[in-house]
Formats: sequence, structure tokens, C-alpha cells
Amino acid sequence: MAKKFSSLTKAECSEAYQQIFATAESEWQAALELAATGKYGNATSLMIISIEEYVKSLLIFFDSHGFHFRTTKGVSIFFKNHQIRYVIAFVMAVMNLFGEEMKRFLLRVKENPEEIRTLHSAFKEDDNYFEKKFGYYFRRKLVEIMREFRWFKGADLFRQEGFYCDYKDFLKTPLNVTEDEFKEVFKRLKKVRSIGKAIIAGFESDSSEIRDQLQKMKTEFRAKNHYLKITNGLKKLSESKQSPFEFIEAQIGKDM
Repeated sequence: MAKKFSSLTKAECSEAYQQIFATAESEWQAALELAATGKYGNATSLMIISIEEYVKSLLIFFDSHGFHFRTTKGVSIFFKNHQIRYVIAFVMAVMNLFGEEMKRFLLRVKENPEEIRTLHSAFKEDDNYFEKKFGYYFRRKLVEIMREFRWFKGADLFRQEGFYCDYKDFLKTPLNVTEDEFKEVFKRLKKVRSIGKAIIAGFESDSSEIRDQLQKMKTEFRAKNHYLKITNGLKKLSESKQSPFEFIEAQIGKDM
């Protein structure tokens, strides 16, 4: 039987995520080099693909620490489908909207692992902790969040337009992509890349506190059936026959 991501050992995941991360870095740099020569369409596509590789490296990274995302039923879609990876990239973009606070928190966790213990306890003791502490701030950011949602919903089209020619009322080629359009992509995706790198750096620590908290998180994932919830959500997505972003919009509409 052919070996797949789902059958890798923890040790193999540790090696794999580093190689995937290195690939993402290489593609990012190649995109910048293409842009420097005026090939903004190709650069746009490659930059978007590099972000997809960062997303994959994050999934493998957490499994290298004992999580079970890869073996969760339905999660294989993250290794096959472009748009589902853009959902994770969108989530990372939302994290960035909370600005330097998030980066400072991740750095504090690395320097003082007790931070994550305190936060974990607060969430565990009070299901409404997030709403109480961050609800107002989150609502103020809602307009920006929806702007990011719309952009990432269209990311797959940007990826295709940077590689292929098409004709819709007029001929569109990768050569039509302008420097300003590329700069908009770069401005957005460099923030996503920064968050991804910060997450890995924050949890890569050999600190006993970090290891302890990761173990508690792993235990809680199983105890609270989070893997099953992921499976059920992905099953609903599959049954809906919608794109991931259309599915999210439909679910939000039901809740309103």
C-alpha cells in the first residue's frame, strides 16, 4: 500500500513538516524573484501556492507533536483541495487583524510558557471567556474580517489567472496582471506567512511548560470530541456540494 500523509509516524511528520515549510519558503522567494522581473501573474500564483504549503506544514507540524489531524476522517481534503487551504489562510489572516497583540502573545508564550497555562485554564473554566474578554474587540473588526473573507474566497481565481490564459469578453493572460495587483497580494499574504511562522516558533519550544500544555490540548481534543466535530463539519461540506467559502456563508446565514 502506498504511503500517504495519513500514515506517517510522528518522527516522519517532524521531518516532513520541515521539508514542506522549506518548500513554502523557496516558493515565496521564487515569487519575489519573478515579480522583480515583471512577471507579476506568475509571481501571484506562486505566492498563493506557497501559502498553501505553509498551511500543509502547519497541519503536519501539529501532528508531529502528537495531534491526529491527518488521520481524522475527511481531513485528507486539506491535501487535495486548494480552496479548503484558503480557509485556513483566511483564519490566519483574521489572526493578523488582531495585529501585534497576537505576535506579542506568541512570543510571550515562547519566553514564558505559563501564559498558555493561564489562558487554557480560563477557557476551561468559563465557556464564555472569549466573548467576555474579546467580544467587543472582535465586533469592531468584523468589517475587516469580511473584507478578508471576500478576498480569500476569490484566491483560487487569482491563482489560476496568474498561470493560465482565458477569454471572458476579452483575452486575459498572466501578462495582464499589474505590479499594483501583485503588491496587493504580497501585502496580504506576507501577513499570513508571518502568522504561520510565529505559530510554529511559539510551539516549537522545548520548554516543559509548552510540552505540558500541548499534552493537555491533545487530551482535550479527544475528550471533547473535537476530531469528530471536524469530521462532521467536513462531511456537511462534502454533502453540500458547495465551495468551502459558499458553505461557510450558508452556515452563517442559517445562524442569523
